[in-house]
Amino acid sequence: FMQYNKYLDLARGNLVGELFRDCDKLQKSAFTKLVPHPKLVPLLKGNLGEYLFDKVLAHYGVQALTDLQVFERLGPIVYEFFDRFIEVGDDLLCVDVKRWATQLDDKARAEDTLEKSGKKISQIINIAHQTADTQGQAEIRQALAGRYQCIKFVYLNAAYSQNPNNLMWEDNVDHSIHYLNLLQAGHQYHQPFDHGQQRYLEKSKLKITLHINPVLQALLGVTLSSNQ
Repeated sequence: FMQYNKYLDLARGNLVGELFRDCDKLQKSAFTKLVPHPKLVPLLKGNLGEYLFDKVLAHYGVQALTDLQVFERLGPIVYEFFDRFIEVGDDLLCVDVKRWATQLDDKARAEDTLEKSGKKISQIINIAHQTADTQGQAEIRQALAGRYQCIKFVYLNAAYSQNPNNLMWEDNVDHSIHYLNLLQAGHQYHQPFDHGQQRYLEKSKLKITLHINPVLQALLGVTLSSNQ
């Protein structure tokens, strides 16, 4: 996580900075006493994604439905398909938190192997996910027909990496199915200030900062804020 420090606003109250600080603490303390079975590692990574998303919801004052509320309002058939259910006005937001950056962790470590096999493996994984996701969407739409003005599905990638093999292409299908990254990199040019000469330098520099995806903010019904 330290490699992204230059892209972070670490001021107190900045959401992205707080998320990375939490991850840094977890990384330093994880598995110091106990080491999980390798089969459990993907599950733990998924739990970390849900933890980060819950931190985002808490920061914006957005409450997901509790397990009991999901059973009472939506029914048990709906519960298993998504990680979080959020009521935004008359709409229902169904969120599945993913960790796409880790899909190829143990399948291809060498760079040349990754380049050759990455696309094929990703396609197979995506097809498997798409089959399950489509079934979940259909089940939910059928179970909740007429109860909400609109039911929206969000597949949220909570991992962040600059490795091009780990970057996910965002997509919005018919305004009801969204594939999003939790974090986005914003690019902005600025003129550095020379404090010795008390003037701005002529050459501009590119500043990159990480922020919460504004599309996700809009779906959650929160107003855009610089304190992200």
